[in-house]
Amino acid sequence: MELCKHQRKDYTIYSPIPGNWGSELPAQMLATIGLPGVWTYYMHTGDLTTLSELYPYIRNYLSIWKLEENGLTLEAILLTHGHFDHVGGVKWLKDTYGAQFACSSKDQFIIDSTAGGTMYGFKCNEVPPIDVDLDTVGEIRFGETLLRVIKTPGHTPGHVVLFNEAEKVLFTGDTLFRESIGRTDLPGGDYSWIMRSILDRIVPLGDDVVFHPGHGPSSDVGHEVLYNPFVVEVMNNEINYRG
Repeated sequence: MELCKHQRKDYTIYSPIPGNWGSELPAQMLATIGLPGVWTYYMHTGDLTTLSELYPYIRNYLSIWKLEENGLTLEAILLTHGHFDHVGGVKWLKDTYGAQFACSSKDQFIIDSTAGGTMYGFKCNEVPPIDVDLDTVGEIRFGETLLRVIKTPGHTPGHVVLFNEAEKVLFTGDTLFRESIGRTDLPGGDYSWIMRSILDRIVPLGDDVVFHPGHGPSSDVGHEVLYNPFVVEVMNNEINYRG
């Protein structure tokens, strides 16, 4: 698997972040798609391509990856959860490339509210039906790359993280951030469950696992065990997260 964010040092990408039009960034700095501070991850192996976390207005910036120019085929759109800032580009990508849309059906009520604009008070992009239910699929394979689907409810009921065990790389969406966690005050959110997900399902993956979240900088699990205040207070028995 090749991940533009930290592996392809010979690959230049362009940032559509306002104020940075046309400026070249090293491969370690992954471009934001649509909304500043919201990350999209691009993986490819051979001629198969997967985009994880697609956001609104991606059709304006998809040329960043030059799929056709490089002879690549878009195979899948993987979503860790159904919030509006993560699903806005899905319909255009499906209509244009025929890629499968994968998300948990447990977040369907969020997607439905997003499409109708009822949850956030404004009109969002239409979202197509889910093709692959990540609530019932244990892994996603493309080419030689295997991503394990791990259920991490809390930020949303259907939130998942995607784990490449061979390379010890984890995509955490909005469950775990560098020295923070996802918010749990939106419909379907639950603090107890997000802490169970982090401590019972992410921390055991190992200190050396590098993770890439839906917002903010990357980190590793070991750093969060030591410096994430939400994790530390629970591990020090200062907070009973199961209560």
